[in-house]
Amino acid sequence: MPFLLIQFSVFGSDDFTITPNRLFWLMRKNNGERLRDAEGFRLRAAGICTRGEGNSREILLVTGGKDDGRWIIPGGGIEKNENESDAALREVFEEAGVKAEILTRVGEFRDEERRHRTVVFLLKVKEELKEWEDSCFGRQREWVSLQEALRRVKHSQTCIIEHICRGCHLHLRFISVLLLYFN
Repeated sequence: MPFLLIQFSVFGSDDFTITPNRLFWLMRKNNGERLRDAEGFRLRAAGICTRGEGNSREILLVTGGKDDGRWIIPGGGIEKNENESDAALREVFEEAGVKAEILTRVGEFRDEERRHRTVVFLLKVKEELKEWEDSCFGRQREWVSLQEALRRVKHSQTCIIEHICRGCHLHLRFISVLLLYFN
């Protein structure tokens, strides 16, 4: 509890929200306010876009925000007054230029080192824009196989793709494709 008391004294009473069984506080960012949970983990949402059938099934990756040559699953912080699914759709639109719809919630993943808690959704792509917000800053996107995604993503995101490869929370057609890839 001392951790929470420090946050109250730093941010004041208007900067936290109490929801059933959870306490959140806000981190200010120049493009909005980002939520943190009671343990200080940054609350994030990400979207895994898929396309193709059978052995041609692919997922969408984007280059990381820093110029380090890494590829990532599109995602970012949940803003104040935004739910997890809306945040995932917004982040995929901003970072990858994709309009999508939620198919299912894949799971929640904690990155202890970076102090992130990310809720990941499986998305169906409705439209892929030629130009988008982050493309102006050099961000790239690429459709890759699940095996290639495992090679490219930063270490903290491999557990997300491995979870998908095990077929957790996915519709049956996608599970059958994963079994073909990894058996």
